[in-house]
Amino acid sequence: MRFRFVVSLTAVALIVCSCSKTPEDKLIGEWKGTDSSGKTASLLLNRDRSVRVLMGDLVVDGPTLGGKVEWRVDATHEPISWTLL
Repeated sequence: MRFRFVVSLTAVALIVCSCSKTPEDKLIGEWKGTDSSGKTASLLLNRDRSVRVLMGDLVVDGPTLGGKVEWRVDATHEPISWTLL
């Protein structure tokens, strides 16, 4: 009986926490992908809205481009879209 209570309480806590995240919070972190030729790249979306792209030894971000690269979420579209600025 106690085990069921703990499992139920944990499930409710996880649901509440996942519902409270904004679309931006769900995107923050590292996203990896592989193209059709087998090359892998990572996209790092940071909480301060900066972005960094890693492709092998190549790093593309604001400082390497001599400026500022940011991302934002547009929740007015369905499905929600995000863009690099």
